[in-house]
Amino acid sequence: MLLKDDWTFSTAKVYKSKQDNVVDPISSLLIYKGTKTATRSKIDVEMVDSNLHVFTRLKGRESYSTQDVATQKRVLSEILTRASN
Repeated sequence: MLLKDDWTFSTAKVYKSKQDNVVDPISSLLIYKGTKTATRSKIDVEMVDSNLHVFTRLKGRESYSTQDVATQKRVLSEILTRASN
């Protein structure tokens, strides 16, 4: 089991690249439909304009765009904000 039985969260968000060739496009929909927060609310899903599978990891890549850098900064900032609330 990936998550402990007693692990709860009040907010959650899934980020999925629009042009991701690694993950089936339906996966984010299935995660959205099958996951709820501790308050039984739906989670957020954001389709990110990128062709990178892991757009939060740019270091070591041969190439990436300035938009990928901006997206990485924005998403990591959102994650830190959500984690600190």
